[in-house]
Amino acid sequence: MIRPFNKTHIPRLPNLEFDWSQAGSLPITLEIGCGDGEHALQFVHQNPQIFMIALERTNAKFQSFSKKLKNLASPPANLMATQADAIHWCAHNLEKGPMLSQIFLLYPNPYPKKKQANLRFVNMPFMGFLLEHLKPGGLITIATNINDYYLEARRNFLKTWGLEIYQETLISPSSMPRTAFERKYLARGETCYNLVLKKP
Repeated sequence: MIRPFNKTHIPRLPNLEFDWSQAGSLPITLEIGCGDGEHALQFVHQNPQIFMIALERTNAKFQSFSKKLKNLASPPANLMATQADAIHWCAHNLEKGPMLSQIFLLYPNPYPKKKQANLRFVNMPFMGFLLEHLKPGGLITIATNINDYYLEARRNFLKTWGLEIYQETLISPSSMPRTAFERKYLARGETCYNLVLKKP
């Protein structure tokens, strides 16, 4: 059994509070580990009726994302990009009950060693906290090129977290890659798994 998430153990960092009025009445999607923002920018362009919060922890990738935004003639109004650790950001901004309509975890660090199992998102107490703030009927998408990671995520999302499979596909090599990792894996001929789960 996974222990409960205790956000009181997570320090509140300055300058990371989100003004929820920015989203207006739009449904809110969260992308964790958005990298250089390739998927986030695709998503908000294709879904102007949805507000996306895109979080990236690493400085190099977030600076690349920021550069892309600055080079746009008209930055999307339905996107908020932030450099932040997702656990810190979520612990102190997701405070109003279920508010997220969708969550993306595209090619997260797989932490493949057995001793690293508690670092994988699906096994973390944080996942329980995150799902508390996903609306009923909301979706969570996880993608990976590692079969064992995919199988573990599938099993635990169903058995531990009580989600339902909404869509289960392999990414077609002919499709437009959503991230740099997806582009690399498909170019190498690797199988990319995409699992979409629904909160009852």
